[in-house]
Amino acid sequence: MEDSLQLQVIDVGARYGLHPSLKPLQDRCEILLIEPDPEEAKRLESQYSHLPKTKVMPVALGTSRTPQMLHLRQHKGLSGFYDIDKTVSALGNDAYQTEQVIEVETVPLMSVLTDKPTILKIDCEGADLDVLMSAENRIDQIIGIRVEISFRSSWVGSSSFQDVHGFLEANEFEFLCFDTTPIGEEWGTLPLPDSKKRLMSGDALYLRSERDLSSVSEILSASLFCYINRANGLGLKILSRAEGETLRGLRKTRQNCEELLYGYVLQHLLEARRLPYYGAEQVDDLHMKLYGCPLPTRDEIFSRLNSLGLSIP
Repeated sequence: MEDSLQLQVIDVGARYGLHPSLKPLQDRCEILLIEPDPEEAKRLESQYSHLPKTKVMPVALGTSRTPQMLHLRQHKGLSGFYDIDKTVSALGNDAYQTEQVIEVETVPLMSVLTDKPTILKIDCEGADLDVLMSAENRIDQIIGIRVEISFRSSWVGSSSFQDVHGFLEANEFEFLCFDTTPIGEEWGTLPLPDSKKRLMSGDALYLRSERDLSSVSEILSASLFCYINRANGLGLKILSRAEGETLRGLRKTRQNCEELLYGYVLQHLLEARRLPYYGAEQVDDLHMKLYGCPLPTRDEIFSRLNSLGLSIP
């Protein structure tokens, strides 16, 4: 059976490796790691050499058609194209010190997009909007986006959350949620356990507007994007738009993104089945409606989840 879920993953700013949220997709679809630091790109090529579907490109993405000057900083994860705003930096000036400036090739995002639905992650130290704009008229190939955002940027002249959000909203993307870590929050002095904090930076998740999801592959890709980012209710809602025959085929496939998506659905339904406000009957009826068969036995679900490396609720 030919996969109904044809998917491309692009990780822009891939220093240290594929983003954790994307690791379940590893070796199940085409993955492109974009890293402009040639030394780090070489290390990534070695790290992923055993995965034929994962490729590394030692370039920067952006609207410029000419090479850019990349500042390699003492903290390599802060390397980028913008100068530091010393009034906002949180890690101390040493981490931001430029150790070397190199010229790197720059290509537009549109040049690396295929005709497949795309899941995109961007972490470019302030250049995120420039990367998105370089998709140009192919931005509708992108289904889901994880993008680093800043409310108080550390970089002079870089884009803010409002800039990124406005651009994506204008291009028919819907904001899902923030996915932040403590490093992106400011707690102040001697915060108490119930203290509020100020959000400084983090990741924002966006999904292409549901009304723009037309093909089966787009619907399945959007559902999978929700599931890998723990938005399981939205993932199941979107999945219900697919044709019954497609979903019946999906549960029989092996070693691809479709099998993984069905695993997430089983994981979701198994957990929902135990909740008193849903109950077994409602969950079983939903599986029958989607897939045309009863929910597999508990042992069958456990076996499938184990084979996929998914946790058992």
